[in-house]
Amino acid sequence: MLQPTGPEKGRVFFFCDEFTDYNDAPVGMAAIQLLTRLGYRVDMPAHPESGRAAISKGLLPMAQALAVRQVEIFQNLVTEQTPLVGVEPSAILSFRDEYPRMVSEAQRGGEKLGANALLIEEFLFREAQRGTLRPICLRRRNATFCCTAIATRRRWRVWIRRPRCWACPRTTRCP
Repeated sequence: MLQPTGPEKGRVFFFCDEFTDYNDAPVGMAAIQLLTRLGYRVDMPAHPESGRAAISKGLLPMAQALAVRQVEIFQNLVTEQTPLVGVEPSAILSFRDEYPRMVSEAQRGGEKLGANALLIEEFLFREAQRGTLRPICLRRRNATFCCTAIATRRRWRVWIRRPRCWACPRTTRCP
């Protein structure tokens, strides 16, 4: 569990699928850092692989067993207030598309789980629509101006100076 860096805005469950875990670990770490910096508490419950690779290879009995296990783990944790967020579209969309059809009628948590499984972009868009998010001001320490770092081809950094900070419009300096 990672605590937010500022006031807590909510809690999310991060789904670290096998693709993110083994191939794109920096992307997953950046997503978790972003969520905590935005004020969300991030939990990563232990879970098996997503089963997406098994579905792609046609190993449907194995994929069904993995889907049932995922639903058992997440159905009592994930709600609209505490969504399941991930970065790999094929793994997260399996919760919406394949899992509800793969689990039995007795485990109808698959539909509720699928409705609350979101890609990180969808989650951020939803939170922005609700007004929960505000822009983050990127600033240098002891800077007298609001600035955003832009990396160039060489190791130079260019600072865009703005008279007012868009994240804190009442002041002319970053907080």
